[in-house]
Amino acid sequence: MKKLLTLAAVAILILGLTTASYAVEFRANGFIKNFATMGVNLGWPAGFPGPASTAYNDSFAWNMIWTHLDLTLEASEDLKGVITFEAGPADWGAAGSHGAWYPGFTANVYQAFTDFKIPGTDAFPTRMVVGLQPWFFTSGLAIAEFGPGVRLNSTLGPAAVSVFWRKHEEGNEWRSDDMDSYGASVNVPVGPVSISAWEMYYKIREDAADDRTVVGVTGSTGFHSYTGLGMRGTFGPVGVTGDFVYGMREVDYSTTVGVSDDESVGGWVARVDASIPVGMFTVGGGFMYATGDDLNDVATKREWSGYKYPIPARNYFALNVATLGDVGLVYFKSYTMVFPGLTGTAGGDWYARGFARFKPLDWLTVSLNAMYIGDNVDNGDKLGDARDAAGNLEDNSDIGIEVDVVATIKIYDNLNYEIGAGYLSAGDALDRWDAATGTNDSPDDPWVILSCLTYAF
Repeated sequence: MKKLLTLAAVAILILGLTTASYAVEFRANGFIKNFATMGVNLGWPAGFPGPASTAYNDSFAWNMIWTHLDLTLEASEDLKGVITFEAGPADWGAAGSHGAWYPGFTANVYQAFTDFKIPGTDAFPTRMVVGLQPWFFTSGLAIAEFGPGVRLNSTLGPAAVSVFWRKHEEGNEWRSDDMDSYGASVNVPVGPVSISAWEMYYKIREDAADDRTVVGVTGSTGFHSYTGLGMRGTFGPVGVTGDFVYGMREVDYSTTVGVSDDESVGGWVARVDASIPVGMFTVGGGFMYATGDDLNDVATKREWSGYKYPIPARNYFALNVATLGDVGLVYFKSYTMVFPGLTGTAGGDWYARGFARFKPLDWLTVSLNAMYIGDNVDNGDKLGDARDAAGNLEDNSDIGIEVDVVATIKIYDNLNYEIGAGYLSAGDALDRWDAATGTNDSPDDPWVILSCLTYAF
């Protein structure tokens, strides 16, 4: 009885302290996702296997979980705070994880920021967002990551404008050895479409540790710059989306590395999709091109012309696996254009596709996709490493033809189940060199079956 009275007294005390604070509206939302994957010759998460690997032409299978809990504490429309907890993504039964999580993935704080309206800005409403927050620009092509920083969001007539500073990496507090990023974005409606433009600039100060092409090299200085344009809208019944991103970086090393002390990167990616409703169907097509490296220039000049994903590439999972979508379940969910392939190049591919979506039942949506994927890396291939009679890398262009089907089943309003299958007819740009036999080998055609159960709240 004494214990019960003591607990009651503590609860009353806590309640009293709580009610003395300013009242806030509390909201919780998020998701729980469970995945199942199986397939052959998949490039993720194990990397595109070669003949020397026991995984080559063998089947893969794994289950995975990922969850977010977003807590919003809103004092008024002018002030709120957001804290997001993340668990995963991680394989079920991962080694050393007690059957559920990779070590370190058990409890991450994904977001923690304060968002408030700056007083006296009624003429041009301006909000400041301070803390750990998302930095999203062009989903799947460019910035998609989280980090600490300060952002100003303002409304100037019809335009939405944002400027920001982000602490990408902190080195020693007493040295100028960190990395900061700065940027701005603007979004303006123009008739039936919305036009966006943005820039993010990374400043690499001396000895900043992140994003070196050669691991372990110190004394690097330089910059990264990413510039993007986007468009979303409709022209009559036709819906159109388009994106263009140009990325470049220059890094100078104080330590000699290979042929040159410096490295230079400059590449771009463009993507466009268009769709139109036709009866119960939505049909459309799309095109993507990402510049590729010349592997001779990489080896002799340390110059990269392939599009490189901005650093760090933390949100690969969120962008490429978290929802099945309808674009390349095998190639873009398993290899993805924006990350380095076997030969170290990113970009280096293009596609042309056609797709259709329809809803035969209130609870069922079906998506179909067919695409041709090409390789545009020079003096080598992005994913393959086939060699000619002289032992040099072959320069092939055919990654292959892929077909996909995805069904989305609505179980409840906030519970969906997605299941999809993809098959890639492998072209010669996926051929692998077999050192044991001294010959090239064509891998079995990659295929994948993916499913995802999502409870969103």
